[in-house]
Amino acid sequence: MISIKPWNIYRQVLWLVGVLGLLLLWAALLLAFVLQGGFGPGKPTSPPGLAELFGAILFSIPGIYYIVVAHRAWTRRLWRIGLVIHGLTFAIFIATGAPSGIPVVLVWAVAWIVFARRNTFTDTPV
Repeated sequence: MISIKPWNIYRQVLWLVGVLGLLLLWAALLLAFVLQGGFGPGKPTSPPGLAELFGAILFSIPGIYYIVVAHRAWTRRLWRIGLVIHGLTFAIFIATGAPSGIPVVLVWAVAWIVFARRNTFTDTPV
């Protein structure tokens, strides 16, 4: 069994970023469902559909990854998975034309990069 390093500030920040990201994302989806008719003049908006739910689930993956990584020993496999998750999340934001989400991804990525640089791999080099 691989020993887990002590619960340091970097692990705490990474865990906090994951938890807050998930809470904010799902709170926004819940708020969209509650306010489905909208307020003010004009045509009411339609309630969030399957695409919004799929997007919320898709963008929950980095938050879940951060929570898992904060509780595990840092390995090359987790590092590679993180590279793929961050790259795909960034590419999806660009492809869907949602540039307002890019700062969120950058905040997540900065927390992850600081964590990754402060920890050494516990597995042997492949």
